[in-house]
Amino acid sequence: HRGKKKPTTSRFGQTKHGFPHSSIAFYERQKQVVVATNDRMIKFFGSTLGRYSQVDSVYCHNTPQCVSVDSFSASPYDLLTVGDISGGVTIFNASAPGKDLVATCQPHRPGSSVRKVKIIDGPGLGLISSGMDCALTITDAERWEVIRTLRGHTHGVYCFD
Repeated sequence: HRGKKKPTTSRFGQTKHGFPHSSIAFYERQKQVVVATNDRMIKFFGSTLGRYSQVDSVYCHNTPQCVSVDSFSASPYDLLTVGDISGGVTIFNASAPGKDLVATCQPHRPGSSVRKVKIIDGPGLGLISSGMDCALTITDAERWEVIRTLRGHTHGVYCFD
């Protein structure tokens, strides 16, 4: 093992030489850090006396690229929204232990990474997402189907506000 460094652990439990973090969010209501990693895991870390420890996790079928935790008036619980590497979005109940699956949808072209997701609370809206397919999509919150696609970008859309 000469010349090889021993993997070290970052503050949120992933080895620096193992699976890198793909996205980090803050779960305001629970005061938890949410970390998505390239090993298809979403991990929740809580703080006690200034030290973080893992309190929950959920497995994703595709590699997550972005995460968001939001409240939504049409839902009795907080939603963990995960955009993945294959153009899909998965929504979990962030409030429940084990993070029960709420819905899945495919707002972007298959194989086109979703770069940002955000629950938008209001009539006729639900989820807005951006992706590497040069589009923003708006997805209905009741049926989790795309209701509008905004095209025209010449490159992938990484962010919106």
